[in-house]
Amino acid sequence: MLTKPSSSTPQKDRSYSFDAIVILGANMKKDKKTGRWVLPAVVKEDPGKAVLGFTRPIAARQAFKENLAPMFLVTGGWQFDETGRKISRAQVLADLMTEKYKIPRKKVKVIGTIGNTLGNVLDTVRYLIDHPKIIRSKRIAILANDWQLPRAKLFFESNSYFQKQHIKPILLSAEKLLIRYSKRYLNWTKKMYSSPEMIHRLKMEKKGIKDFKSGKYKPLKS
Repeated sequence: MLTKPSSSTPQKDRSYSFDAIVILGANMKKDKKTGRWVLPAVVKEDPGKAVLGFTRPIAARQAFKENLAPMFLVTGGWQFDETGRKISRAQVLADLMTEKYKIPRKKVKVIGTIGNTLGNVLDTVRYLIDHPKIIRSKRIAILANDWQLPRAKLFFESNSYFQKQHIKPILLSAEKLLIRYSKRYLNWTKKMYSSPEMIHRLKMEKKGIKDFKSGKYKPLKS
């Protein structure tokens, strides 16, 4: 279990559990009424249906509250609106973190260019290579939903950068952070994980892991 810093400890003297928290991007949807891009629980157009994107900025807020890392690296690719305009998933997620959930903007870095999990890994590696001073304890956290974490762990640990640098990616469950943020999400999480959309997603995840291990995995384009 992670040890939470004492609330009486001065900010400058606190030690962090991780050098950085990488937040994996999620598929978005444009709200027809407001015209704003949102991160819903389910995106019917997504092959996996269940995405739970809205939980990630809330989970990031809780991680910030618990002082788990000095910075957040936000990944995610691009989506297009009806006019063909390109919108960054990573930027939308980062804006929610800073504007709605009040995480200081200086602690949030948008690094995403590729909209699949393998691409999230590549974007993370590129950023860490360009900013080596970030790595101090060689502990990087990966924040995503429970449905995605086993595959994300496999992808990150399989990347030669993390192997050569002896960096251990640690998994952070968005659901666990969400429930620590508010107990009202406990029943919501249980209900969501018994839904047809999530059952479909979990089957896809199981197949994705199997395909990756056998060399047949094909990431979604974004």
